[in-house]
Amino acid sequence: IQYMFENSFGGAFFYGNAPTITCVPDEGYRFVMWSDGVTSPTRTDVKPTDGNTLTLYAIVEKIN
Repeated sequence: IQYMFENSFGGAFFYGNAPTITCVPDEGYRFVMWSDGVTSPTRTDVKPTDGNTLTLYAIVEKIN
């Protein structure tokens, strides 16, 4: 799985600003959802709640 992060600050994330995060599954897998239930593989709604740490897990499944 690859995670792609984009923001307008050249790689630094500042408190209160949400980066764009995209989950790109490996070949043979598909994105299902994020650990918080969001079903879009690309999102910009994520902001660390404590100003320092954000933990999300991408849930993927193997394509038969």
